[in-house]
Amino acid sequence: MNNKLGNSKGTLIKKRSLDNSIINKEKLYKYPNACRLYNERFSKNGSFPQQVLFELLNDYNEEKVVEAMKIAVEKGAFTSNYIRGILKKRKENDLKTRKITHRNNYQKAEYDWCKEFLYPDDSGEKR
Repeated sequence: MNNKLGNSKGTLIKKRSLDNSIINKEKLYKYPNACRLYNERFSKNGSFPQQVLFELLNDYNEEKVVEAMKIAVEKGAFTSNYIRGILKKRKENDLKTRKITHRNNYQKAEYDWCKEFLYPDDSGEKR
C-alpha cells in the first residue's frame, strides 16, 4: 500500500528509525560518560529506556545524571524513576541551600559609621 507521496509505510518507518539512530549517535558523542554507564549497567535491565536517559540529560547536566546513576547502582535500583527522584531531591536541596546562603550573606560592619556621626566626641551625647 502506498501513501500520497508514493512511499510505502515500511520505508517511512525505516526512515524514522534511521533518523532516531542518527540522533542517538549524536547524543552518545555529546554525553559519553552517561551513555557508557547506561550501556554497562542499565541497558541490560530494560526498565530504563535510552530515550529517558536523554530526557534526563536535557533537564540536568551530565555530571549530575552520572552521579545519580552511580547512586542508583550502589543501591541496586536500576529504574529511571529512582534516578529522577535522586535528581529532584538534589535540586530541591540545592535551592534551599542557596536561599539560606543568600540570607546569611550579611555580616556586621567592622566600623560603625553611624555611631561616629551621632557621637563624634565619645561623650555619649547626641548632636
